[in-house]
Amino acid sequence: MGIVYRAYDERLRRSLALKVLPDDIAADPRRRAQILDEARAASALTHPAITTVHEVGEDGDALFIVMELVVGRTLRELIAEGSKRIRSRASPRRSPTPLATRTRTASCTATSNLKT
Repeated sequence: MGIVYRAYDERLRRSLALKVLPDDIAADPRRRAQILDEARAASALTHPAITTVHEVGEDGDALFIVMELVVGRTLRELIAEGSKRIRSRASPRRSPTPLATRTRTASCTATSNLKT
């Protein structure tokens, strides 16, 4: 539902994922509620196969989720290879999840617009 960027937290010196609800649907209250529900659900769980949510915020009309960056292949790519390969290639610590299926490189600094 959102666009996920690879971002860098300059204060903590770490890469992270920044999921942003696109502008063209940000005005839809139902979609905004969905992304907040997704963040709440993920942040309420602790499991190796679920990304850690660090923050949810707004910058103007933009709604975003800052989360752990999980580098790897997309879930879509793994499914295309077949379920046997998913089990054999999935990391024992971290498996691909819908929250971090793919990151796009973006020239952004995560801390520049985050409100703490």
